Amino acid sequence: MFAVGSAMPLGFHALTFVLGALIVARIGHVEAPRSHRRRTTLRTEVAEGLAWLWRHAGMRTLTACILVMNLTGVGAFSIWVRYAREHLGLSAIGFGLFTPFWGACTAVALLSMLTWTALRHAAPDSA
Repeated sequence: MFAVGSAMPLGFHALTFVLGALIVARIGHVEAPRSHRRRTTLRTEVAEGLAWLWRHAGMRTLTACILVMNLTGVGAFSIWVRYAREHLGLSAIGFGLFTPFWGACTAVALLSMLTWTALRHAAPDSA
């Protein structure tokens, strides 16, 4: 992708933002009756959300797991350039192909796992 031109990734990124904005623009809005509206601050709403999260153990655990997963994922992704250049010996073009290849391998692994799981649950117990 980087071999075609340095503007192509930026253009694609901009296109995804435009598509996202169009999707968000289609979301309907139902306004609450004026008598029930109260004026709140962002700080109040964040505190209310955190208090709700603290009262729900399952959601609190899920939030913590997703937080850790995202931090480790970003940490791993941040070292890919160095790994690709120094350990794999890839050029800029090679690194440009490395990321989509990783995504394709992830998709194949996911489909393989889904197939294996479906077959495993479809087969009668052998024990």
